[in-house]
Amino acid sequence: MAQPIHPGQAAALRGRWLWLFPASYAIHIAEEGLAGERFYRWIGRVTGREISPGVFAGVNLAYEAAMVAAVRRALAREDAAWVPALGTITAMNGIGHLAGSAATRSYSPGVVSGVGVWAPLGLFAVIRSRQLLPRPVWRRGITAGALMLGSVRIWLAACQNRKGDQQGTRSYPRRRSAVSIATSTREVMPGTSTGRRPAT
Repeated sequence: MAQPIHPGQAAALRGRWLWLFPASYAIHIAEEGLAGERFYRWIGRVTGREISPGVFAGVNLAYEAAMVAAVRRALAREDAAWVPALGTITAMNGIGHLAGSAATRSYSPGVVSGVGVWAPLGLFAVIRSRQLLPRPVWRRGITAGALMLGSVRIWLAACQNRKGDQQGTRSYPRRRSAVSIATSTREVMPGTSTGRRPAT
């Protein structure tokens, strides 16, 4: 991903502010894992496919470590394309939480930190890097960020289980129709098989 750029451009993007990405990610993970019905339960309810708490924690911890490594690369090696990459990941994630909450009219755990912290931080990184970096470097970073975020979604989808798969049965009993209820009622009533009440 590295590509030579003017030292002044790299210096303008480098700084301690880049550590806001892994720091805010930790906050985001905490909200997803502790707030409301928990994100892994929310996504299971919405999509019908469950994510175990262990898988959810493992995926997020792995990407937290990857984000720390990306920041180190951006700072130590002046690999400035990582800045728009990180910005793309955080901005799209925050906007995705907002869209999910709006579509389901429910609280998507992570939407507060996503909209309040991640989306603004990500948009700042994307816009600022666009102003300072050569267009090929900026585009490469945007593409890399979108691909990395997509890999998270694919990984999570691969780890999801349909509700009821582990038990081998449906999670919820089927609803009885009005006809079946009426038929059952006639069968238990005394009298003839036609379901008519006996004459008194």
